[in-house]
Amino acid sequence: MSTRPISMSKLHAILRLKYSAKLSHREIARSLTISPGTVANYVKKANELGLNQWPLPEDKQHGTFLNTKIRDFSTRQKRYPTPDWLTINKDLKQHKHL
Repeated sequence: MSTRPISMSKLHAILRLKYSAKLSHREIARSLTISPGTVANYVKKANELGLNQWPLPEDKQHGTFLNTKIRDFSTRQKRYPTPDWLTINKDLKQHKHL
């Protein structure tokens, strides 16, 4: 199962609510309608990059930095190749007992 990255506005909101409003991961998740695990993952990644304050430092406020450093980590690599559905369909039609 692959996950889609959250929007930049939600990413900013996570960091703002965490460091400015001092909310818990559950409270942030509830207010943004995302899972607490998602909040924890993004906060952890932000901490690894030294983004543990609000407002963000000037050099790290622009979207390009956040986009490349934080949002890209959430896209998982597929562990298994996508099945060739055309071949599977053909095989199932040939072998009625399957």
